[in-house]
Amino acid sequence: MLRADSGPRWAAPGRAKAIPPDRSTPSLGCVNAEFLEPTPASRRKLTALLVAALAGGASLIEWLKSYLAELKSRPICDTLEPVLVLGILILASLLLLSAWVAWTARKVLRLDQWPLPGTWVFRRTPIQRGRKVVLRAYAMLGLAVLVVAFVAFASYGSWQQLLHGWVLACGIGTGTSTSGTTR
Repeated sequence: MLRADSGPRWAAPGRAKAIPPDRSTPSLGCVNAEFLEPTPASRRKLTALLVAALAGGASLIEWLKSYLAELKSRPICDTLEPVLVLGILILASLLLLSAWVAWTARKVLRLDQWPLPGTWVFRRTPIQRGRKVVLRAYAMLGLAVLVVAFVAFASYGSWQQLLHGWVLACGIGTGTSTSGTTR
C-alpha cells in the first residue's frame, strides 16, 4: 500500500512511501499492533503539565522549608496544631491519588486497553491489550487499597501520638500548660 501522507518526516513531501498494511513493528515487539499517535496539541499540553508540576513542586518545597523553620522557633504547644493540619493535607492528597489510580484501573478493566484512549503521549505508543493489561489494572487497584489502608493506619497512629504529645507537652487535661497559659 502506498500513501503520500505517512512515513518518515525526513522523506520528501508528497512522495509516496511504502507502509506495511498491518502496521507491524517487530523491533518494538509489536506485530499487528495499534498505536496511540501523539499530536502537537497533546505534546504541548503534556509539556505544560510537566512544567507546571515541576514549578509547583519546587515552590511547595521552598514554602515548606520556610514554614517548618518558622515552626521550629515556636513553643511546642503552638506547633502541634499546624503539624496536624500538614499531616491531614498529606494524607488527604494520598487518598485523592489512590482514588485517581482506582478510577484509572477501573477504566483499564472496562476497556481492556493500555494506554487509555485520549492519553497524551510524547511519541507513538503501542496499545496493549489482554492478560498483561488486566493484571496491571488489578495491581493498580491493589495499590490503591494499600494506600487507603496506610492512610487509615497513619491517621490513627499519628492522632494517638499527637494526643500523647498534647498531654505531655502542653498539659492538656491538667489545667495548665508548659507555656504558662491555661487551655
